[in-house]
Amino acid sequence: MNADAIGDPLPFLRTVVDRGASLAVCTLGADGAVAVDAAGREHRVAAVPVEVVDVNGAGDAFLVGVLDATLDGAEAPEALAAGARHAATVLTTKHLHPVLDERGTA
Repeated sequence: MNADAIGDPLPFLRTVVDRGASLAVCTLGADGAVAVDAAGREHRVAAVPVEVVDVNGAGDAFLVGVLDATLDGAEAPEALAAGARHAATVLTTKHLHPVLDERGTA
């Protein structure tokens, strides 16, 4: 999820974990992301500093990075860092991925 219009996301993330999720994550835009794991531990990751061209797709890219790392066995801090790195690649392009810039699509 993202923190748009929720205020402090931690109570909600803790509720999600209390109801059975193994990891609940909230993106915070330029402030990175916060997560709560199954043990109730809070984890934070800073956003990767980049020159932002377009934010479209960054949240989805973040999720894909977190999911891929988690499925590969990464713990929450490493998974969040992977998500931040992946989101950064999308933020630097006017398309959803830099390879589309290379193809010259509009």
